Amino acid sequence: MLKGEMPLEYIAYKVIGIRSVPNLKIAGLFKKLFSDDRTKHIGHMVQIEIPTNDGFDQATHPDAVWFHNNLYMVVTPYAYDDERLENPCLYICDDKEELHFREIGDNPLVKWEKHRGRHYHSDPALLADDSRLTVFYRESMEVNHIRTDRLYKMESEDAIVWTAPEEIKLPTGHFIAPSFCREENCISVFYTEDVDEQTVFHLGSMTGNEITPIAKPVVFNAPHDMKIWHVDVKKYASDAYVGLFTYMEKTGRKSTALYYATSKDMLNWTIQREIPKKNKDDSFSVYKATSLKTGGEIIVIASVKDKRCRWRIYNMGALE
Repeated sequence: MLKGEMPLEYIAYKVIGIRSVPNLKIAGLFKKLFSDDRTKHIGHMVQIEIPTNDGFDQATHPDAVWFHNNLYMVVTPYAYDDERLENPCLYICDDKEELHFREIGDNPLVKWEKHRGRHYHSDPALLADDSRLTVFYRESMEVNHIRTDRLYKMESEDAIVWTAPEEIKLPTGHFIAPSFCREENCISVFYTEDVDEQTVFHLGSMTGNEITPIAKPVVFNAPHDMKIWHVDVKKYASDAYVGLFTYMEKTGRKSTALYYATSKDMLNWTIQREIPKKNKDDSFSVYKATSLKTGGEIIVIASVKDKRCRWRIYNMGALE
């Protein structure tokens, strides 16, 4: 939650959600009662409209890649913080200049099954090569206050027909937001881990369906009063890695900040600046972001929670 009072629509959603998972009919009612176009632009940021299968059109945790000359983005629905809706959904870009996306194939990608306790599929990531597109996601289950996280992947040759989920062995049970880079002989994996209410930044190597830890990267110029939370890493040259790191307050989750970082070796990172540079009047919270090379420049796409507790995807502009 952002600081301040909870908005009426957020309270209404939570009250309705006690009885059931909100549906398309309820989503239509919410759009009529709480319509607001003022968040199409926040400062220099431009909203990327994402039509979600639940009808609320709220989404988070984007990742985007080029595959067969098409631009794809994966997100999870997340209306008003409702983790029950989280499940990877894939979109293809129809207009690469305006970044207009539409659904492709059957969303959500993962078949939902009812479980006892909390259960959702979050933190999706994409990876592409010449022949296949891969979606990674985290399955989180919590029963009797005991949480278990597992990492899965699904593959496709056409972004429509997908293989069954395969589990990826990861040497931790509580990981956040894995990000993948294809190297010459392996796949590099970046992720954070929950350790005693703190987070640790990890670099690993994936061979087959197993990730082996390599090191704990160092981040220079990091904010002293915040801890690293979500990471996104893209490789744009043999020695040019771009990182988008989301930090949050060490004592809670009230305040977040997104930083642009660079590295030549994946192990030593230098934060260059905050994105965007916030003003006192800003009333939004930045979550996970990803970078994308298009039209000769690298742009930032981020998930943002506005003052009305709605989750949107924004084009935050070029890095340089």
